[in-house]
Amino acid sequence: MKKAIQSLKKHDILLITMLIAIILLSNVFNIFLTNNDELINFLNTYKMANGLTIYKDTNVIITPLFFYIGKIFLGILGSNFLVYRVYNLILMTILYVLCYKILKTLKITKQASLLYTLLIMLFTSEIAQAGANYNVLAYIFFELGLLFNLKNEEDRHKNIFQGIILFLVFISNQKLAAGYLLAMTVFQIYNKNIKALIKQLFIAGILTTFFLLHLLIQNNLYNFINYTMLGISEFRNENTVFSKNILLPGSIFIFFTIITILLYNVIIKIEKSKKVRKELTILLIFSLCSLILLVPIFNVYHLKLACICLLINVAYDLHYLVYPIIEKKMQKIILKVAILIISIYMIIISTLGFYNYIKQMQTTSIFYGSIIEEQLQKEIETVSQYIKNNNKDTIVFSTYAPFYSLTLNDLDNNVYDWPFKGNLGKDGEKGLLEKIKKLKNTQILLLSDEKNEIFQISDKSITYIKENMKYIGKIENFDIYQTID
Repeated sequence: MKKAIQSLKKHDILLITMLIAIILLSNVFNIFLTNNDELINFLNTYKMANGLTIYKDTNVIITPLFFYIGKIFLGILGSNFLVYRVYNLILMTILYVLCYKILKTLKITKQASLLYTLLIMLFTSEIAQAGANYNVLAYIFFELGLLFNLKNEEDRHKNIFQGIILFLVFISNQKLAAGYLLAMTVFQIYNKNIKALIKQLFIAGILTTFFLLHLLIQNNLYNFINYTMLGISEFRNENTVFSKNILLPGSIFIFFTIITILLYNVIIKIEKSKKVRKELTILLIFSLCSLILLVPIFNVYHLKLACICLLINVAYDLHYLVYPIIEKKMQKIILKVAILIISIYMIIISTLGFYNYIKQMQTTSIFYGSIIEEQLQKEIETVSQYIKNNNKDTIVFSTYAPFYSLTLNDLDNNVYDWPFKGNLGKDGEKGLLEKIKKLKNTQILLLSDEKNEIFQISDKSITYIKENMKYIGKIENFDIYQTID
């Protein structure tokens, strides 16, 4: 028994990984599939798994690593939502395991690190409900960079690692890469080590050059630039929003930000150890720079993901100030009881949710492994049959379009699968309108109740279709418009 306990202590990462994965099961799997990021991210990955090329055949506005990895998952394990949700589970598990690793690197005990990780999960694990996502992948690399910065400063390969990590963040999400670059720059200026920063940027620059050459050889460089860079201004100008349900988590976030800065100033003044002062500074810099994720869409998802490093920071600060005051025997009791209560609660909730998922999951079609509301499933079948039997070209101009592209295996719709402001490249909504004006012998399906669309959809295009095409009827929740040839 003693050997078994010692072995468990030695392999704590394995045990923590298993615990985190179990706790995440419900948030990852027991989610209804609707017109959200999971749907379009799956469709774009599915297109790639079926031989189409990112940026040429999809209007993806994010750098491509997430989709490349997803393509491998679908190619090896099967092109369905069960595999895609396993991909999400792996990403989310790594995200929180890294939280645990960072806390341990800060010389916090294993039990305390586990407790703080569980508390962070209580506040943020809802982000798993958005499905496998490039933001999470980028944040994983962001955490990894923070972890390496907290480790041994004398590592002669550190600049190489940091350059590689900056590149990995960049090809996962260019926006968070800007935050990581800012964090690196501020950190090295603080350390008065511009030489190290130049080395790191040089490594990242070389890797980025090879990546761009790869796109050039594919004749895909312009498409990449068009979607990931040239549409940024429209995305920023048209999609700046504060979600209505952000008030409570937003208030908590602002509170944590203020507390973090105040605690930093308090500890810096009383702490004499250069190592601790440096760790505090690294944490603060990276925590604040990761908040770039909140621009321009300030919603619950982006907030909860962005503040993970901030919560690590708060945990470390409070641990530093409060933990030493508590008697050692009491520390162990508090930690064990808290970990036990929180773990049991989270495992029960997750297990019940996963059991509910097993009862409802789709077991046929491309949607295998997802949960779809019965009414939506009926609509998909009816509308798909209509499109299939229609003698005219039919475009579903809606954020529900991916359901029909997947059902009919019609993968050539490009921008019509996700006609979002900011996802349309250099020409933006104006360019999309010109495409619509050139359509012949075509029917367009518009959702009857526009309130059910995601706010980012091109409303100018919808207005044009309604004002310049002939309304000919209705099918399920869609109004049918036809070009006047």
